[in-house]
Amino acid sequence: MAIRSGLAAQIGIAAESTWGTYVAPDHWYEFNEEDLALSIERVESAGLRAGNRVLRTDRWAAGQKRVEGSVTMEVPTKAFGLIAKHALGAVSITTPSGATNARLHAHTLGDPYGLGMTVQVGRPDTAGTVQPFSYTGAKISELTLSNSVDEILLAEIGFVAQNESTSESLATASYPTGNQIFNWTQGVISIAGSTVGVVSDFEVTINNGLKDDRYFLGASTMSEPIIADMTSIEGTMTVEFDGLTNYNRFVSGTEAAVSATWTAATEIESGFSPYVQVSIDNARFDGATPNVGGPDVLTHELSFKAVYDGSNGPITINYQTDDTAS
Repeated sequence: MAIRSGLAAQIGIAAESTWGTYVAPDHWYEFNEEDLALSIERVESAGLRAGNRVLRTDRWAAGQKRVEGSVTMEVPTKAFGLIAKHALGAVSITTPSGATNARLHAHTLGDPYGLGMTVQVGRPDTAGTVQPFSYTGAKISELTLSNSVDEILLAEIGFVAQNESTSESLATASYPTGNQIFNWTQGVISIAGSTVGVVSDFEVTINNGLKDDRYFLGASTMSEPIIADMTSIEGTMTVEFDGLTNYNRFVSGTEAAVSATWTAATEIESGFSPYVQVSIDNARFDGATPNVGGPDVLTHELSFKAVYDGSNGPITINYQTDDTAS
């Protein structure tokens, strides 16, 4: 018997060889919460029948099946490469010069068509059984990374998936050994190559612009989502008002690079520590007028959006780990 509450819950993910075809989970994650859920539309007849006032049992049918929701987790130093790869679409894995065990996973924007995941959530019931809910054909529609003072670096992963099933066996969770997490004291934020030491919170969201309403006659489940809109990369950071530099970027429309890096405490090997880094080569700043709200120190919120200069990649998520593959 399992613990009869969320304490026995589990989440495992695997890359699918064929989009929409179940694969047993092989990546395991500690997580904070999830709300993945199946919805099924109901198609009802509008026909009139003499004397009938209530929908008849033979005048409705099941319609579109749809799975969507999110998983929130603390970003780990192992196994997060799979998430970043499916969020951005492409990855290059190299061994840094001088390293033996460390690997640098450089994630960039690519076409995610053909990429799919099986996500299995183990949900404990009050009878002591962890019930497996398996989501096939899962794609990451949106990824948000956020961190604030006194908090752990969080990832909120927005999914869309083709179907939900409870017929697959519950996979046995097997978590990476020596896994760490990143906290706020390990974060360094920079703008235009210079460290900004007065940031109290940072958030960036990548929205892939997936068309996830591809339904056709003959099937109640969606066909594989495809990119059908511009990828949106937007974020905010709250900083103390320490001069007009950041304000002037907003007023003059000056673009600048934005980088956020978190480096873990324990090394993979001498000279090589796990880290996750979000790099935006060109960001536009869309608002930063500081206001007085009382006697306290003034702050202002810097909102930014990645723009493409036609040469440099709009965003890169670098992830240094000892994982040899995503």
